[in-house]
Amino acid sequence: MLFNTVLFTGNSYAINQTLYRNPGYAPEDLRPVAFAAIDSQALVVNADNAARTLADFIATAKEKPPNFGYGGSSSRIVVDYVLRVLAKTQAVAVPFQSGAPALNALLGRHVDIVSSPIAEITPQVRQGVLRALAVTGSKRSHALPDVPMLS
Repeated sequence: MLFNTVLFTGNSYAINQTLYRNPGYAPEDLRPVAFAAIDSQALVVNADNAARTLADFIATAKEKPPNFGYGGSSSRIVVDYVLRVLAKTQAVAVPFQSGAPALNALLGRHVDIVSSPIAEITPQVRQGVLRALAVTGSKRSHALPDVPMLS
């Protein structure tokens, strides 16, 4: 008798392919059945931050290296790539157990910027306590249509 296993996973499936030489599974052994959700990330700062755009933030970051909070591999990869690789700043990564503590640290001004799923930050952006500087993805976010794309 043949049994199938259903795996419900997030973006860690794809990320693990790039991080680990042997993630413990072969991608060709898995078949996608359905996408439950597709969510982009947003680079956000505390609303008190003087930066109004990502370019503003990066200009300041070149003068004073920022710290960024992250609560997962995908959020770290986004901010790491933007700040360290593209902008060539000396940004300092601050790890948290999950995205919620990273957002709390941003709200408390303990970190300068975070990358977080749009669904998690939209309420705080709409309330005016956070400012989204850019969103990832292939098109603008319906939830944050005025926020420019990272690309």
